[in-house]
Amino acid sequence: MDDIEVVLADLADTVAQSAVLAARQDLLIARARTTGASWASVAAVLGVSVQAVHKRYRSVRHDPATGRVWHEPPLPM
Repeated sequence: MDDIEVVLADLADTVAQSAVLAARQDLLIARARTTGASWASVAAVLGVSVQAVHKRYRSVRHDPATGRVWHEPPLPM
């Protein structure tokens, strides 16, 4: 059986890698939208519905000049 410290270190590494991949996914989706990709085409790549991808990524913004990506907060109701 693995030593608990090894397993926890592996888990921490996996969490860090997951965060890097999530940030890259945000960037690529924002870039796709900035360059004219439809929500339907993004949804097809992700294997989810158009509604799901729009809900999750509609607030993601991308500045092509700087490469910066951010989530814009929703407007107050």
